[in-house]
Amino acid sequence: MKKIVFSASLAVVLVFCAPLAYAQQETNKIMEELNKELEQEKVFLPRELRDMNKSLHNAMEHGVAKEDLKAILVDLKKKDSSAKDTKTIIDKMIDLIKGGVEPKQAGNIVSQAAHLAQAQGLKGTALAARVHEAIRIRKAEHEKLKQQKKAEKQHQKQHEEKEQEKESHGMGQGQGKGKK
Repeated sequence: MKKIVFSASLAVVLVFCAPLAYAQQETNKIMEELNKELEQEKVFLPRELRDMNKSLHNAMEHGVAKEDLKAILVDLKKKDSSAKDTKTIIDKMIDLIKGGVEPKQAGNIVSQAAHLAQAQGLKGTALAARVHEAIRIRKAEHEKLKQQKKAEKQHQKQHEEKEQEKESHGMGQGQGKGKK
């Protein structure tokens, strides 16, 4: 009996863990490709990439495509963003995604903020600070929008409940008159 329970438990674990392990393997493979491309194009040094690796991996796990991530990294590097600042920007972008913003849109927010900051003559840490601020503002706007939608749903629900209450009271009164 214990063997059957153990075997069944093992089977369940394997069924659920196998896809996760495959996804992890796939992400690792893509990360290796990205790192090689960035090293070959001399975007970041291998040491810098190692420092950013966890953030980049996390971004991919949250749905950021390799090409989009690479474009963001190249763009930030061209604007003299350090590896440390770039890592922080990627982490903030992930926070935005966790807050409900689509990965592609989050990447666009980062790129647009970086372009705007560069157009204003900002570089390096000042540019990164401007991108952080843009992400913070967008995150706050997204939260406000979520709260508004929640309030609208609550209002709609209350309205529907009042309408149902009116209908049920109206039917009860109408039925009473009909019986006379």
